[in-house]
Amino acid sequence: RLLNRHLKNHSQVKRYLCTFCGVRPFQCDQCEKAFTQRCSLESHERKVHGLSHKFGYKTRRNKLYVCEDCGHTSIDPANHYGHIKV
Repeated sequence: RLLNRHLKNHSQVKRYLCTFCGVRPFQCDQCEKAFTQRCSLESHERKVHGLSHKFGYKTRRNKLYVCEDCGHTSIDPANHYGHIKV
C-alpha cells in the first residue's frame, strides 16, 4: 500500500516494479533472457538471434498481472486475483 501513495497509476507501479524490484516480464523464447520492456526484447531477438518483427505489436504476448502490494507476478488472472484475496 505504500507504493499507492507515491505512484499515481498502474503503469507507474509496473515501471517501478520492473526497475527497482527486478521484475522482467518480457522473456526471450530462444535463450530465456528477460527484459523490462518489449522493445528491448525485440531488439535482443533481432541482434542476437536474427529474428525480425515486421508486425511485432500485432502479436500479443501473455499479459503480466502484478500485485501492487508485494510485487507478486502471474500470467494467469485466476492465480493473480486469488493471490490478492489472500
